[in-house]
Amino acid sequence: MKAYYSALIDKSTVSENAKLSKNLSTTLKRNLTRKSKVQRKEFNTFIFLSAEKQLQKTLDSKTIEQTQKQLQKRLQEYYIKNRSRLEKKLKNSRELKETSQIVGTFLKEIDPKLQKVFNLQLRKHLSELPTKFYEIQNNSFTAIWNLNE
Repeated sequence: MKAYYSALIDKSTVSENAKLSKNLSTTLKRNLTRKSKVQRKEFNTFIFLSAEKQLQKTLDSKTIEQTQKQLQKRLQEYYIKNRSRLEKKLKNSRELKETSQIVGTFLKEIDPKLQKVFNLQLRKHLSELPTKFYEIQNNSFTAIWNLNE
């Protein structure tokens, strides 16, 4: 039996990614058996896991479902932390504030209404961005089971 998993990660959080990778591997081993061979690899913004186990009897669907739920739970916890980290980063980003101020001043010179529209749109997008990013990450989990190998 072989099982393959992939999910999006945030490349900028190296220590969190290492913890996540270890937790996912532990979950796989715990659910499949300690003798399972689990490999993990980070590539760009993805984490890949593979699990291999010699089966004496067929794996029941309950075990597969339980394993996937536990992996998704761990990923969801990671994504929630990542969303709050992104919210803080956007709120406290000096570079973003300075750049938006420069653009706002430029737009004010062209047309004062443009600056107000820009500021409203910027606030809207900055408030929606962490949630959209979370949704994309949360929907990125992929699982492939090959029970016949």
